[in-house]
Amino acid sequence: MTITTTPTPTAPSTPTSPPLPSRSLPTPVSVKQFTFGVTLGIGSFGRVKFATHRPTSTPWAIKILKKSEVVRLSQIEHIMNEKHIMSQLNHPFIVKQVATFQGK
Repeated sequence: MTITTTPTPTAPSTPTSPPLPSRSLPTPVSVKQFTFGVTLGIGSFGRVKFATHRPTSTPWAIKILKKSEVVRLSQIEHIMNEKHIMSQLNHPFIVKQVATFQGK
């Protein structure tokens, strides 16, 4: 199971409002640090769930991929490319990838 964490927006950013604070997670990050809530979306290889980081009480959206499906459908390279691209992006209209980690 591969888990990609991204912050959930707390307020819309407008030209007249101050930018949202930069959010980060203390490292190392593990799945055991989160309490999972509702499913926000479902895709081909997994789902995005709302989660709360227990040590900091901050809300996050976590993308959980089914590793067996990624391997079965020969999508490993595509997922690795997505991870690399997402780590490089910094745009107000694109979700920021903050951390990645693996479960079991």
